[in-house]
Amino acid sequence: MDLQGRWRGSPSGEAPASCPQGQDLLERYREDSWMNFRFGAVAVLGAALFVGGCATAGETRAPDSTVLGAGAEGDELPQWITDLPQGIEPRDNDHTNQAAISLIQASAASSEEQARTRYQDALGHAEAGIAEDPENPQSYLQAGEALMGLDRIEEAAARFDRAEELHPPYILETIGLREAAWIEAYNQGVAYIEADNQDAAVQSFELANSIYQFRPEALLNLGSIYAQQGRYEESAEAFGQVVEIIDGPWYDRVDDEEMRESWRALREPAMVNRAQLLLRADRFDEAADAYAMLVEEDPDNLEHLTAYASALVAGGRGADAQDLFADLLARDNLNASDYFTIGVGLYQVEQFEGAEQAFRRTFEVVPNHRDAVFNFAQTLYINEEWTELEQVTAKLLEIDELNALAYRFRANALLQLGREDEAMDVYTTGEDLPIVMDEITIRPGGSDVVLAGQLSNHTAPAGTEVRLRFTFYDVRGAEIGTRETTVRFEGEGEARAFEVEIPDGDLFGYGYRVMD
Repeated sequence: MDLQGRWRGSPSGEAPASCPQGQDLLERYREDSWMNFRFGAVAVLGAALFVGGCATAGETRAPDSTVLGAGAEGDELPQWITDLPQGIEPRDNDHTNQAAISLIQASAASSEEQARTRYQDALGHAEAGIAEDPENPQSYLQAGEALMGLDRIEEAAARFDRAEELHPPYILETIGLREAAWIEAYNQGVAYIEADNQDAAVQSFELANSIYQFRPEALLNLGSIYAQQGRYEESAEAFGQVVEIIDGPWYDRVDDEEMRESWRALREPAMVNRAQLLLRADRFDEAADAYAMLVEEDPDNLEHLTAYASALVAGGRGADAQDLFADLLARDNLNASDYFTIGVGLYQVEQFEGAEQAFRRTFEVVPNHRDAVFNFAQTLYINEEWTELEQVTAKLLEIDELNALAYRFRANALLQLGREDEAMDVYTTGEDLPIVMDEITIRPGGSDVVLAGQLSNHTAPAGTEVRLRFTFYDVRGAEIGTRETTVRFEGEGEARAFEVEIPDGDLFGYGYRVMD
């Protein structure tokens, strides 16, 4: 009996009247393997994210200025400044003179109220200057300074942008003002993180980055928070910008060697996170390119190699991944997680014998990982390894007893081994399950990683409660903790979602049992 009811043991291939007809499951799996294949805990994004409060090499607050003056000697301007085009020379007029006086008065004011009044005066003079002479960069610079004093940071950034566009050397004057505002906003964001206020932290880090785009720390924290909030596209963009800053000219313009070292330490985590997020966002070609860069820089990194191959497969480039998977499978320094990932990739390119080998090695180390055992059983079914399938499905039903498909796998194996009565009993048990596990996934949930799933009530009476105990394992097969949840049904045909928080530890897999 195939899992949809076709009996291979019958000479005619026809099913008994009590067994429903249906498409051979092997063919259905080959056509729809992505939907039926389980990817398990190794696909959990949150475990690898560079999540945390500060991104400044362990400091609670942002360090002082980056002092972007590398290449300068004494009072000389750095070479990158002298190489800038001059653009339009700033011009003095009545408006610029009045704005300058108001800015001086604001900086010397004895109270915050008085300072704001003077900054407002300066802004008025500067805006009047812009209206009269819209190509005078000095008025834009003064408007930006006044807006900074009024805490209108994003507007100030726009005025500074225009001043630098008209007269590029103005960057020497604006950069210190920008970074000072960045530091203030960044530190406020850190304070919000410490107060567990993610939304406010995001606003502060976004504000910091709007005024000053030449430091990676705020972007790193934004990338982490965006990912926790499920904003994967934005998170990938933020981590990409982190890498661009570190790989770009601004890195070499930082005089502080300690700061440059701290930035270098951020580069690889940002690259890995970006690649993972691109994969999560189904941007497969970009993810493959991102992993290719990681592999090029660290060709012996197994995590990068397996992820690269998986990205190729997900993007429909299975042929490119095939040789890579074969090379990986031949290595002798892989762990259970590596084999699991290789197995998934080989399955997707329909290399089922290799997938079976990879999942068998995972099973040997972590025999209680529900998804790995299911995948192993599935490849054994496809490869018609009936004796081993009978043994593996016995284990599968210990850790996944509400999975109707697991009963069908086992029934098929028993049938092919000539144990028809047992096959029918197992098949009937699976078809008559009153409660069925529809799905289980592991995903980020707020600040934690959670296991979420859904049960469906097929025939259980109203008021039925199902108590599930989940056990979690690390990559060596050691238990890292258990969690329980109870699901109550009010009637037949009802589906109920559940969620449990995953315990701390090096999560790889899980299994569950129904408790009395």
